[in-house]
Amino acid sequence: MTAATVTLRRVEALSARARAYLVIGVILVAYFAAWAATGSHGLIHDKAPIGAILVGVVYGSVNAMGAMGLILVYRANRFINFAHGAMGSGIGVLTVGLIYKHGLNYWIALPLAVIAGGLLGGLIEVTTIRWFANSPRLIIMIASVGLAWVLGGTAFLLAGPGIFGVSEHFTSFEGAFAPPFNVSLKIAVYTFHSAEILAVLAVPAVLAFLAWFLLRTDAGIAVRAAAENSDRAQLLGVPVRRLATIVWTIAGALAVLTYMLSAPFEGVKPSVTANSPTVILPMLAVAIVARMESLPTAFLAGIGLGIMDEIVRWDTTGGQTGMIWPIYLGVIIVALLAQSGKLTRAQESGTSSWASIKVLKPIPE
Repeated sequence: MTAATVTLRRVEALSARARAYLVIGVILVAYFAAWAATGSHGLIHDKAPIGAILVGVVYGSVNAMGAMGLILVYRANRFINFAHGAMGSGIGVLTVGLIYKHGLNYWIALPLAVIAGGLLGGLIEVTTIRWFANSPRLIIMIASVGLAWVLGGTAFLLAGPGIFGVSEHFTSFEGAFAPPFNVSLKIAVYTFHSAEILAVLAVPAVLAFLAWFLLRTDAGIAVRAAAENSDRAQLLGVPVRRLATIVWTIAGALAVLTYMLSAPFEGVKPSVTANSPTVILPMLAVAIVARMESLPTAFLAGIGLGIMDEIVRWDTTGGQTGMIWPIYLGVIIVALLAQSGKLTRAQESGTSSWASIKVLKPIPE
């Protein structure tokens, strides 16, 4: 047996998370080795500088946080919520408008927007999703697409002239929307401002809250149990419907927070309805790479895709963002093809990454 074969078998014996860490480690070693080999002004420095890599990590972690909301809803209801982006962008655009046009304090507006997103998510689950509880998943998924347009159109109307005493649409804004504090830190070719600093502070806090909620609280443990098998959990007395409302509340809050933190990178969209697909596309790509089940994998995938996004922007003339969307679409297609056939009926019926233990093997004859 050759050394390569032994190494391959050892890698295959690792868990999915360990393999992900191994891949990241290999990529980091290869990057810094290439950077050292080409010098501080070589190809790597010009095409993928360290500053661009770091801002990609920040941007990717924000998208990963939004993707976690998609994954939570999928685990609770078993369908992809295409209204996730509209849930965040609708409230986000209105919040930006209130800050710009009415002088609402940013530090008051941000938590209020997150709370409003949570309330919107819970309201959608109670008033809409429960109506489709016994419907095929395709019907619910199509309903979520319609819900995205309803949310986007409603927000567009509410942001119109005269509704809040303004003379123009809130959605007439376009461009960067930075938090109102001045902090700057230059690393290599990139200067980190208040937006990046706020994301660095907010994302770990949100991830810590999700870990505490899912692993330490009774409601979080019940959410994981219901995600495994809702029928079995309901027979055991777990309030599945109430837990689904909690999950949608968290997802709505994450959607709004993701939009507010990514606005400095993406800019405030001039049209809520027309740009809903571009709002959700990065988060959807991250969630599908994570197979719609693993939050840690989603975080790592978000960072990887964020680095890819920033490198493309860096190497594109004028920082044009148009070509990044086909790349995200390609990532989704490749990820779906790579996962084809991996989800068995046993996994679909209850076994997944939420389980604290693996399914016991049958006793040998």
